[in-house]
Amino acid sequence: MTLKTISDTANTFTFNYTFKDNDTAQVAGHALMGYMTGTFEQPAIEVTYLNDEQGANRLAVEYVADTELTETFKRICDSFKDYYNNPDELTGEDFDDYEQEQKIEQEYIRQRVEQLKQSEDFDSLLKKVAGLELELMELADSVLDDDYPDMAVNGVWEI
Repeated sequence: MTLKTISDTANTFTFNYTFKDNDTAQVAGHALMGYMTGTFEQPAIEVTYLNDEQGANRLAVEYVADTELTETFKRICDSFKDYYNNPDELTGEDFDDYEQEQKIEQEYIRQRVEQLKQSEDFDSLLKKVAGLELELMELADSVLDDDYPDMAVNGVWEI
């Protein structure tokens, strides 16, 4: 992977975004720092969290780049819009969507359990569960850095 370099004629830009709560603003701020770190050879970014009198939590970002990154930063921040949504706090259409999703998930689980009862015995289900556990551990292991073997899932199988 080749990281981008910032030219000698780069500009300083400011980006602001308002979130419902400070926790979400901080998570998004970390994501923006991660984006800059993963994109530029020597990233220059400063993230500040501000609260106003009305309770809004604003993320203020100052960064150095050759071109403005507002679209990218907005897309990242938009993805955290409902990050900490509590179902008790949902209203109107959002709550209806949430309830519908829950019903669909429950119906899927009910139908799938019935299918498995008819086609599988207990031992075959245990084998499948163990196989899925191994797949998940392998996936988790693959995202960890190979330079840190103590972070791998060495306790389950030898690498």
